[in-house]
Parts: sequence; structure tokens; C-alpha cells
Amino acid sequence: MKSDISFYNEMMKTICTHKDSGKRNPVDIGVECGYSEEEVMKLLQSFSQNDFVAENKNVLTNNESAPIVGNRKSIKSTVFMQFAGRECNVDHIMDQVESDWCKKGNSRTDINTIELYLKPEESAAYCIINEIDAGKIII
Repeated sequence: MKSDISFYNEMMKTICTHKDSGKRNPVDIGVECGYSEEEVMKLLQSFSQNDFVAENKNVLTNNESAPIVGNRKSIKSTVFMQFAGRECNVDHIMDQVESDWCKKGNSRTDINTIELYLKPEESAAYCIINEIDAGKIII
């Protein structure tokens, strides 16, 4: 299986710009575009784990600019979503999710997991907190 960053960036671009993106399963789209199911699954899993970045020895080196956690380097990242001429910072969406959670009488310390599903074609993000549907955020 290929493991370089440019390969996965190109795969992501291909899947996201496909005419059925947002309407069909991204794995099906990736396979239709010529990628293996294993490659597409690795790409999708990387969003929660960042494994393919950490495993790429050509990109990461052990230097003092970032701490090493186990044998992996901790990387500060910022994720932006761009769609139809608009851009939003995913960190801001997460802040809004947490804020809405607290407005419902919950505490930030009660949050164990957040799953965020971005739907740019709907200008929305759907979230699940602690395996409970927490609603929709307009982005």
C-alpha cells in the first residue's frame, strides 16, 4: 500500500470533487476512481488517528521542534474546510459544538468523545457527543 502524503492528498481531492461526493459512501467513490478499498479506508481512518502522517519517515524527523510521544511526533495542526468559495476552521466548529453542549445544561468535563460529520453541501456539521446525537451546527 502506498503511504506518501501526496498520494493521500490526491486521493482526498479526487473523492471530494467527485460528482457524487456527499451523496454516496466515500469508499465506494474511491474504489470507482481506481483506488483500493484498503487505501481509501486508511485515508478515512487517518482523520481520527493521523497514522499515515506519523508513519511517513520522509516527512517527519526527530527534532526538537515537536515533542516525541512514544515513537510518534506530536504535531499541531489546523484543519480548514473549503467548499463552494467558503472556508471554515474546524476548531471553531468544535468550539461551537462544545458551547451548544454546555447551553443544554452539560459540562465540558462530561465530554469523553466527539464525532463530527461535516456536510459542506448542507452548510452544516452534525455531531455526536458521548455516543449521543447532539444535533446540527450551521456553518
